[in-house]
Amino acid sequence: MTLLKISKTFYVFLNIFYKMNKYIKLITLIVFLCTFSLILSSCAKKKGEAIPKKIEIKKTFYSMGTFWEIKVISTNKNRLKDLKTVDLAIKRVKKLDDILSDFKVSSNVSLINRYSGIKPVKADPSLLTLLKMSLKFYKLTYNVFDVAIGPTMKIWGFYDKHYTIPSKKAINRAVYLDNPLFIKIRGKTVFLEKKGMMLDFGGDGEGYGIDEALDTLMSRGIKNALINGGGEITAIGKDADGRRWKVGLLDPLDRNKIIKVIRLTNSSVETSANYENHFFYKGKSYGHIMNPATGMPAETDTLSDTIIVKNKDFKFPSTVADALSCSFFILNKKQISNVINKFKKPVKVILIKKLKGHLEIYNLSSNS
Repeated sequence: MTLLKISKTFYVFLNIFYKMNKYIKLITLIVFLCTFSLILSSCAKKKGEAIPKKIEIKKTFYSMGTFWEIKVISTNKNRLKDLKTVDLAIKRVKKLDDILSDFKVSSNVSLINRYSGIKPVKADPSLLTLLKMSLKFYKLTYNVFDVAIGPTMKIWGFYDKHYTIPSKKAINRAVYLDNPLFIKIRGKTVFLEKKGMMLDFGGDGEGYGIDEALDTLMSRGIKNALINGGGEITAIGKDADGRRWKVGLLDPLDRNKIIKVIRLTNSSVETSANYENHFFYKGKSYGHIMNPATGMPAETDTLSDTIIVKNKDFKFPSTVADALSCSFFILNKKQISNVINKFKKPVKVILIKKLKGHLEIYNLSSNS
């Protein structure tokens, strides 16, 4: 009932009430006030139901060698349904880990690696999708994004954590095997032509997992969410306060310090840096981001690079951001500009370099 109708009803009541005797007036007044109170209470209740209170659902888990966090903005009414949806997204990520992990002997990628130089192996559809994208990234990034980088990662000890400086002979052999041109996709099978070759989806596997998790959420009606897979982030909609999601960009020299805050919605962001995975030998740091041309850890003045893309522009936005961030850690600014302009879509890059003892921040954008 609208306030206008309530006002008219009250006016009619006053006219009738004026003509009654005092006893009938008293009884009528009590009944009217009770009824009027119920009407107002009902209006207030309906008004409150129109704007349900927002709550944040948050779940953390471990997969693909890193910690993950999924946040979903829900309501008390939808909480149980949305919790089940988050569980399905987590299940999808873990399923991909079972397929793509080099560290699981039963994984599809481990089986393909085991039969390198021997025979083709039937590939899971998800692995095929990611592998085809990875091969395109190789051509797009001056051949520095290399899904066949496994042999080089192995001889440096980044698989078993037994870090070492390999011999020149071992490096040359690994560089020979780190060649995506030896990867053959035949129908639903994958064949690594040279014995000792190894696929490694460490460069875009987490991004692919984020894309698949987000697809799971959105296909079931989730409109506001953030997924963080080891620092790779995608966000849709708004947070519980109705604002764009806040993401902090870490100082690569002091991870307890945030040097830039990014407000994110319907976008994906990925940062690559060597501070997460490296070792020291004779006072020198050796990082996990390898240059496939040399078989050596990338030597660069770049401390970190961050990629930001809009989700609507790519079918797999986090996968794209993941692959580009790994590649741009190696490439120079001119090469990076050339790559991002090939997309014909907006791509933002934040480079942090250490020059003359202090940090320099460079912002690059595609011409789109």
